[in-house]
Amino acid sequence: MSLKRRRVAPFVFTVLILTAFSFPLGVFGPTVKAAVLYDSGDPTPAEQLVLEYVNRARSDPVAEGQRLGIDIHEGLPDPSLVGPRPPLAMSKILLNIAQTHSQNMYNLNYFSHNDPNGDTPFDRMTHAGYDYLTAGENMAGGLGTTAAKLEDLIMVDAGTPGRGHRVNLLDLFNPYPCGNPLCVYSEVGIGYYGAASPNGLGLNSLLTEDFGAAASGPFLLGVVYNDLNNNNFYDIGESIAGVTITPSSGGYYAVTSSSGGYAIPIDMSGTITVTASAPGFGPITKTVTLNGANVKLDFTASAQTSSTTSTSAQTSITSTLIITSSTVVTTSSTQTTTSVVNRPSIALNLLSASAGSTVDVTGSGFSSGDATCLLSGNAVGTSNCSISSGTLAASFVVANVAVGTYSVGATGSPAGDSASAIFTVSASTSQTTTSTSTSTTLTSTQTTQIVTTTSYTTGSSSSQETTTTNTQTSTTNTPITMPDFSFSTSSNAINLAQSSTGDLIVSVQSIGSFDQQVHLEAIGLPQGVEISFSPDPVSPSEGGTISSTATLIVTRSVPTGIYPFTLVATSGSVSKQIPLSLRVSGCLIATATFGSELAPEVQFLRDFRDYKILQTFAGTSFMVAFNTWYYSFSPGVAQYESIHPVVRSAAKFILYPLIWILKFGSAVFDLASFNQEGAVIVSGLSVSALLGAIYLAGPLAILRQRLPTKTRRAARRLEKALFFVLVGSLFTLILSEALRSEMLMMTVASIAVLATVMASALWTSHAITELHRPTK
Repeated sequence: MSLKRRRVAPFVFTVLILTAFSFPLGVFGPTVKAAVLYDSGDPTPAEQLVLEYVNRARSDPVAEGQRLGIDIHEGLPDPSLVGPRPPLAMSKILLNIAQTHSQNMYNLNYFSHNDPNGDTPFDRMTHAGYDYLTAGENMAGGLGTTAAKLEDLIMVDAGTPGRGHRVNLLDLFNPYPCGNPLCVYSEVGIGYYGAASPNGLGLNSLLTEDFGAAASGPFLLGVVYNDLNNNNFYDIGESIAGVTITPSSGGYYAVTSSSGGYAIPIDMSGTITVTASAPGFGPITKTVTLNGANVKLDFTASAQTSSTTSTSAQTSITSTLIITSSTVVTTSSTQTTTSVVNRPSIALNLLSASAGSTVDVTGSGFSSGDATCLLSGNAVGTSNCSISSGTLAASFVVANVAVGTYSVGATGSPAGDSASAIFTVSASTSQTTTSTSTSTTLTSTQTTQIVTTTSYTTGSSSSQETTTTNTQTSTTNTPITMPDFSFSTSSNAINLAQSSTGDLIVSVQSIGSFDQQVHLEAIGLPQGVEISFSPDPVSPSEGGTISSTATLIVTRSVPTGIYPFTLVATSGSVSKQIPLSLRVSGCLIATATFGSELAPEVQFLRDFRDYKILQTFAGTSFMVAFNTWYYSFSPGVAQYESIHPVVRSAAKFILYPLIWILKFGSAVFDLASFNQEGAVIVSGLSVSALLGAIYLAGPLAILRQRLPTKTRRAARRLEKALFFVLVGSLFTLILSEALRSEMLMMTVASIAVLATVMASALWTSHAITELHRPTK
């Protein structure tokens, strides 16, 4: 056998790989993609909804006023300024500032633009690196109030002199229009924090809105959603995440956040096309005209052009509300702060009482102009109420209504401000029903009187029935179970890796005749961990059990560690909690390279995965299968590495070739990036081939030399079979792309990768053994 002939195997392997590199590129054809990903942050669905409310109001302020039942011009310093304004883009920096401020106000029991360190909103922006030209801030707080409701209350702005919050929201600054200095906001950060229980100020719902304009922009912005209720407007639960938004011009593209929003700096004018695409979505291409200001362009699953509609609704101030605004234009070195506290509240001296009991009510924070007041609610019987200088004193007799939870309200007049409290009507501990019957016999003058007394106590107890006939007494005890519920979880400890998801089963069981809705939520989760419940709320049947699936999503930004959090189930005034823990484990690669010279390379590869591989159909499909396999063992290995430095060092040494192979794959992707789908296939096959050649070929070459001739022949037959598997899988990959079949793509991509790894290892090991065999 000649040396020349022994080189046929590596030659065939080279031809195959070159064919694999070039064939998908020619089939799929070239496409163009913007160069740099722009990250505008990851707001929650509630925060994204507030942004949609704000931008709807800015596009048509008069219609927004009609929706809220107000004249949008009322109370403004200069009503003539009311008019359409460009939409606001979400800013990642401002979003983080607003979210942190709302959470800190709850945790540290304060409600102020200035934090306990004395930093103003504008200090926080400067410290975070936001170089604003103009800036402002709105805040609102409430008790059990949604983010959207707080936004409506800020827009109504009742009782605030000059309607400072509305001025901020609608950019009603004089003069308008203006050029230099800039007087129109272009970006916003919206931070909403909701907790299960109120803090020391009586607030558990806090909203911060930070407005700004900087040198960046203008922006192309919008939201991608599935209009499930056909109202032509974004709602919570309709977002479509992971959609790539690509303008035909400009240096940026975007990927929609978990709540569906996006923003792209695009400093140009004229008409361009914008394409939205993702696995299972689109592509949808729209034309938009840029005019030097922010432009909003939404995409829906039905590919219909999104427009804003208005509906008529009434909004009123809730029982607990604090709103403040602050605005600054740095060029004039002036700062104006407008604040109002309108926070009526009431307290009951008894939280629970039986029918006929008297309950005293005290209240404060009402308008000083109120002269009369009124108590209301189904549990309120006869009542009296007086109010003076904003202080309320009242009482009521509990009405004869069914046992349960009721709302007791107090309303002042003529201001119309109100507050409410929760009250429970309980069964009396000595509530007695007496029935008497008399029977007379013809043969006796004896009269028999039967008296039945039944007493109930709250909670799970018993009824005691005493029957007296003449002087003989018998007593029976019958258990009585009051309506209640219990809930449990499938596990008290959850272990998830970074960039992974997991499910937890939550079971709610009815006790007695309980059949009410139970709302589920989690409190105390670290930033970067999201949880959703399906379904929520749940309603168990009497005596039955119903389950909800809690899905946790751990992003890659969450540090490894153990995080305690609490699962809360609430029905009416009844709330139950289960303490849980979440262990976030790192992957074995990240753990082995943490703090080393390879750490920046690992971060680079994460970005390559998230912003390139996962933006393609083929890459996303393959990663589903890969993550299932990889994270089945990676957290355990990472945990072992973390407590054994020698193992961690050895793992880092072994990973050096892998890191550079993956970087080579990234370079291949960039070279072929004129077509994203073709690029990911070429990159994947090149990485697979190098993995097999570098990690497996050497051990296989040693093994080949020790194998008998018959076994080596079988290995050659396997090499030939793998060639046909590779060719077949390549054609099937193309078919999967055409059919957009995720399951087919996931299966075939996995087969192609495994076949490439094995073929590369076998062919390279064969070449090595042939090169080292003496020539006859």
